[in-house]
Amino acid sequence: MKRTLLVKRISPLKYALHALFLILLSTSSGFAAEKRFKDCDTCPEMVVIAPGSFEMGEPTRDRKPVHTVHIAYSFAVGKYEVTQAEWRAVMGDNPSQFQGDNRPVERVTWNEVQVFLDKLSQKTGQNYRLLTETEWEYVARAGTTTKWTCGQKKSCVKEYGWYRGISDRKTQPVGQKKPNPFGLYDMAGNVGEWTADCYQDSYEGLPGDGTFVPPTKECHKRVVRGGSWKYLPRDLKPATRSKTFVTFELGEVGFRVAKTL
Repeated sequence: MKRTLLVKRISPLKYALHALFLILLSTSSGFAAEKRFKDCDTCPEMVVIAPGSFEMGEPTRDRKPVHTVHIAYSFAVGKYEVTQAEWRAVMGDNPSQFQGDNRPVERVTWNEVQVFLDKLSQKTGQNYRLLTETEWEYVARAGTTTKWTCGQKKSCVKEYGWYRGISDRKTQPVGQKKPNPFGLYDMAGNVGEWTADCYQDSYEGLPGDGTFVPPTKECHKRVVRGGSWKYLPRDLKPATRSKTFVTFELGEVGFRVAKTL
């Protein structure tokens, strides 16, 4: 029997609006094709992050006030936390408690990370650095507005991060869980990540453009973001903050590189 295909007619206006929607969808930062690069064979793989806006913080504890941030520049961030192999290629050693080339490096102080970044920058002729705290939350939220990047219920974190109860009480090789909408792995759990910022107990006076503000006095504690293998899933929200002395070496703290474009 011959089949007749019925086609619903669409008005020119509806067609144009639908086409515009698809264009906007394909070019938005959350859906755009992921741009990746490496500056050398042993360098961290980088993902280009587009400008954008988001609501930073939570109305509780040291995560307030909630405020709008407008990031007007593109930058690049490590697709993964810096691995032990990548650290060794630059520094010649491996201080990590939980050994494994593809595990994130840990037991590195904030000051030691600055030495790594300087050496990597000299090696490549590029400008590597840590993310600011604001940039970190921007790329962790990745265009989402839910409590956890993956949704409103903490149970979804299991697909995206390593935490207490599933981590076997140690770090795990990077990139085994699902990436966030920006294509970044392990933004929740595995190791906490050093940021550039000196810790302060509120966001009052913080610039709303994502830029780094050098501390006006000696800074003993820097912000660590992302939680670690020791955390509970309830604490792996993109707004969660912690702090650590810059001289501390901890088996649950590593870092992720960033780069000015």
